[in-house]
Amino acid sequence: NATKPTPQNQRHKTNANITNMNWSTIESDPGVFTSLLTSFQTSGLEVTELWGIDPSSMPSHSYGLIFLFKWTGVEDPTPVINELQGEEADEEKPVMIPEGLLRDMAPELFFARQTVQNACATQAILSIILNLSNPLPSFNLGPTLSNLKDFAIGLDPHTRGDCIGNNDVIRNAHNSFTRNDPFLTSEDPEVKGGKGGDVFHFVSYVEAGGWVWEIDGLKG
Repeated sequence: NATKPTPQNQRHKTNANITNMNWSTIESDPGVFTSLLTSFQTSGLEVTELWGIDPSSMPSHSYGLIFLFKWTGVEDPTPVINELQGEEADEEKPVMIPEGLLRDMAPELFFARQTVQNACATQAILSIILNLSNPLPSFNLGPTLSNLKDFAIGLDPHTRGDCIGNNDVIRNAHNSFTRNDPFLTSEDPEVKGGKGGDVFHFVSYVEAGGWVWEIDGLKG
């Protein structure tokens, strides 16, 4: 016989659903990131740790860089990009580009806002592999991320972020590498304040349209 759920049972069920939708913090480790790609059904790529960004330190085929920054709470709404080549390029003074021109300069660039807490590690990885140009033949994006990109490519950055945050396969893969201490965060003012110690955030750098782009899900 079916019984009508009590309000308490309904509340427990709701809380369980909310918990399952959460994103956890994961380890900042290249082996974890490579395993995460495998969990996405993506093959042909490996994440490695670099001790420098001079040519001698770079792998023969490099598609992007992920930097781990200490979160300072200082927000710069103006996108910053560096020209890849050209005598006028100054590495010490990045070119400041008004936001309205970004889409015209690299219409193929896939950028998604980070709309869920603790997702910056995965979004940093996705910002690179969803923007690969001329990958090796061994690379296979896989059905999960191919379907995501095909569906979200025509959406605005915030809605793209929602698509990532609500994707069960991506979230479950991310959460399978959970670490136990609060290391990464999103836009939680209390955590920004330093109550839990230093807070860090992942940012990606990729090439698109002849420019190097900083892709930060908390900006733009």
